[in-house]
Amino acid sequence: MPGPQLPAQTASFPVRRTPSPSPTPKVAVPNVIGMTVARASAALQDKELQLGTVTVVDTNKAPAGTIVNQRPSEKTEVDAGTDVTVEVEG
Repeated sequence: MPGPQLPAQTASFPVRRTPSPSPTPKVAVPNVIGMTVARASAALQDKELQLGTVTVVDTNKAPAGTIVNQRPSEKTEVDAGTDVTVEVEG
């Protein structure tokens, strides 16, 4: 024989939603080859990127003080805030 029936009870619990972190926006790396370091730094900042390591090289293929190589390369999609490393003609 079943026991006595109890009245149904309900409970309320607040639901809190924690927003997921927003993904870092992707940006395309601009071409900075042929620019001076100062101009390249400004161009990178315009795209929310940063100038990374600057290495002086002697290729004798460009005027002194101009960028002759960059990593990552032009049009590569990277996270905003990424460093772009350059080589500058000495």
